[in-house]
Amino acid sequence: MSKKPRGGRRLARPPSAEPEPRTEPKTEPKTEPRPEPRQEPRPEPEPKTEPEPEPRPEPKTEPRPKPKPKPKPEPEPKPEPEPEPEPTPTPTPTPDPLVALLVALFSFALDLPRLARTLTVLGDSAVFVSSAATLGVPQPPGYPLYVLVGHLFSKLPLGELPFRLHLLSALCHAATVALVAIMAMRLGAGRAPAIGGALGLAFSQAFFQASHYAEVFPLNDLFTALLLERAIAFWQSRERPLVRRRRELVIFAALVGVASAHHQMIALAALALALLLYAAGAIEVLRDARTSALVVSAFAAPLAAAYAALLGFAARQPFSSWGDVHDLGSLWALVTRRDYGGLFSPHIEKGAIDPSDLALAWGEGVARHFGWVLVGVAALGLVVTVRRDRIAGPALALAVLGAGPLFAIANRMPIGDEHGLAFAERFSTMSEVPIGVLGALGLEELVRLGGAWIAAPVLRLAAGLAFLPPLAAHAAATDLHDDRRGLALAHDLVDSTPDGAIVLVTGDVANGAMLYACGVEGRCGDRRVFSPGQLHLDWRVAQLRRRWPDLLIPERPSGTPIHPRDLVVENLGRRAIYVAPQLLDLDPGLRAIDLLPAGLLVHMIPDEAAYPAARDEFLASATALAEGTRCEGCGVRRAALPWPSLETQVPKLYALALINHARMLAAWAAAPETSPVERQGWLQLSEVLAARAGEVDEETVRPLR
Repeated sequence: MSKKPRGGRRLARPPSAEPEPRTEPKTEPKTEPRPEPRQEPRPEPEPKTEPEPEPRPEPKTEPRPKPKPKPKPEPEPKPEPEPEPEPTPTPTPTPDPLVALLVALFSFALDLPRLARTLTVLGDSAVFVSSAATLGVPQPPGYPLYVLVGHLFSKLPLGELPFRLHLLSALCHAATVALVAIMAMRLGAGRAPAIGGALGLAFSQAFFQASHYAEVFPLNDLFTALLLERAIAFWQSRERPLVRRRRELVIFAALVGVASAHHQMIALAALALALLLYAAGAIEVLRDARTSALVVSAFAAPLAAAYAALLGFAARQPFSSWGDVHDLGSLWALVTRRDYGGLFSPHIEKGAIDPSDLALAWGEGVARHFGWVLVGVAALGLVVTVRRDRIAGPALALAVLGAGPLFAIANRMPIGDEHGLAFAERFSTMSEVPIGVLGALGLEELVRLGGAWIAAPVLRLAAGLAFLPPLAAHAAATDLHDDRRGLALAHDLVDSTPDGAIVLVTGDVANGAMLYACGVEGRCGDRRVFSPGQLHLDWRVAQLRRRWPDLLIPERPSGTPIHPRDLVVENLGRRAIYVAPQLLDLDPGLRAIDLLPAGLLVHMIPDEAAYPAARDEFLASATALAEGTRCEGCGVRRAALPWPSLETQVPKLYALALINHARMLAAWAAAPETSPVERQGWLQLSEVLAARAGEVDEETVRPLR
């Protein structure tokens, strides 16, 4: 009892003798709460008896597992459609628009001072400048969108007219570079690697140079980057509501239609785009009939409207008007490239070329453009992307493959000489757009791998400056700001002939230069300037007869060519006739007609009565070429051109003119009736001309000596 707690005495009192002390309020509240907790555990057995009915409902819940096997077969089909989340990079960061703006501005800032200030004959630049300025129709398939956009740029009050079209190329490529950075960031690249990869593309050789003169490829590169970026975004957002995805697909179809209205090469990205859209569930979206109709309409509307505009262009009868488009049949022939043999005809090179050589030439070109280091980084980016994203990686690989080696093989790109190699590399920029994305992803992987040894800020800085090697390698070679070779050639071709003459030229370079001189500058006056190599085309014959009714074109069966000699003989004596020296090799029959060199061309002499005047004209031309007067392009040097160059034909034309004058003077000096004074003067002049020809283009002159 002594070990009981202090309250033991208080507990002993209430049961001993005072069961009725209820009248004492002071002691009851102290003793009542103590017995209550003791009474509470005692009634605990009462709930033990009360929950006895509770175990009875428990067995009622036990049989519930019976329906469990029923839902088991239900989830089995559910995991089957769930492979989609595996390739989706759902946690990818949102692209930073400031990074895209930065690379675009930086690229444009370095392009602007390097733009050609006037006409250039790189590729088909002169043709597109002329067509855009006059709303004409260039070669198949007509490029209506470029003509429309280029015409707007031709109205800008900036510099010479060709410069405004060159500006369009720089802007298109700046926007392309921005989209490449956005794509790279969408696929997981950080800001610095995205900058390095995008600018690595901007300053790769072919892409860099194409930014500095008017051509259709920069706008095509922009559409390639835009469609790839939109397809990747559509694939990554496939979990969005169906209504929103329908709207995105319709907008995408409209973009494809606009891109197709510009360049048919956009079809080379079809496999890559189809893979991304299919993985994003585009088939499910298109099951809705209304959505399918909207998609088809969105694609067809801009395509049809753009090509219908060509009918209006041609109706104005501009100087540049390929195909003489006047109805749906002629429009269809233009769009389907009938003059080139059809949509899939490799008209460029008919001979057999080893496909492996073409693929290897493309690969070597890409390595030269980017540098072997960046190409290796892009290859790493491809491997990493394919392993991580089973859709984006293969799609980028297909974009490179389709527009790169496969296109070169299918079109049998001419790679046998420098000009052919440069011609083929013009088409490579489309395949280099996804390479820029892969380069950024490869730089991101290098930053991740190198983090164990090098500080992250240092790695990111190196990745962001990865564009410096290609920039340093190609900055000087791609600078066209002082390139006046094309305009000089156009002027020298025209000025070496009298007004009213018939001038027969050949080759893309001369044709493009004369299109600008005649169609834009109006420099040709009453001259009849055209290429006899186009006279196998019925529409061209009809067009020339309508434009110059007094021009005599021999009759021939439809689709058969007209020999230059027949054309010259038909018109000889009616007008002065000048032909390009290359035509003498294409049609040796021209050599049977008396002729004398005259500037960059050759004067066909109708009879002996016209010979004295032609002789004086020749001597004046030879003196002017030797002194460099009355010749804007006499300072052209092939050694000053980058390698490979599309302008090799320009110094070749001047070298041929110089050597032809030199050889004719040497032949006169060797004649027995020549006086000693004349002989000495002609020989000295001949030696000067021959020396100048070697300075201009030794490679062309060497086999002629």
